[in-house]
Amino acid sequence: MENKKINYINILMALLVQVGITLLAVSLFSITMNLMDIDYKYSPVFGSVAVALGAFANAYFLSRKKKSKGYALGGAVGLITFIIITLIGLIINDGGMTVNTIFHLIIIMLSSLTGGILGVNKKSKKYV
Repeated sequence: MENKKINYINILMALLVQVGITLLAVSLFSITMNLMDIDYKYSPVFGSVAVALGAFANAYFLSRKKKSKGYALGGAVGLITFIIITLIGLIINDGGMTVNTIFHLIIIMLSSLTGGILGVNKKSKKYV
């Protein structure tokens, strides 16, 4: 029973890390767009990159805790993130699936898979 509590806590912490990293990236991109006077047509690209960074951080965090199956955790994080972002986009925009949807899937999946694999393979520092 204790293991399940730790797993739920890890999942909650990973979700908070993902949301925090995504919000930080969106904030940095919006500040950059305002200061450099970048056209707003690039904001969807910046948004996709921000979500991908958050998914990377989430998968990295979870796979560091689990220490195995980083690709599976990364794939699950990426797929769940993609589904949530796509559903929110469909509700807000009343639109359908487009080529950009496949772009979002590829970017989010690649970043979360990379995060999961790197999280498992990261060596811990050992001090003498």
